[in-house]
Amino acid sequence: MIDFGVAKATEQRLTEKTVFTNFGQMLGAPAYMRPEQAVSEIDVDIQHHLSDKPIEAVALSMLYKMRRFVRRNKGPVSIAAVIALLLICGTVISSWQAMHATRAQGFCL
Repeated sequence: MIDFGVAKATEQRLTEKTVFTNFGQMLGAPAYMRPEQAVSEIDVDIQHHLSDKPIEAVALSMLYKMRRFVRRNKGPVSIAAVIALLLICGTVISSWQAMHATRAQGFCL
């Protein structure tokens, strides 16, 4: 059995559009890989999962990426959430006071 990349290189001339893989990049589906290659990729994904980093075996959804980001950055995300909440509360209170003052001014005239 010959490697697909080697077979591709022997059948045609390589150009700037030839697909190259990076070191450690998974190419293919685990079901069709050599067992030791699939185990190695699964091991990398397990290490990524345990360290709250994105895994590479599946397409990552935005929700998944956000959850991982929040887990890795609990402190800064918590501080940003508190600041956002305070800004929202300040805006609501200021708007309520402005409406109250406008009504009070209307009654005085």
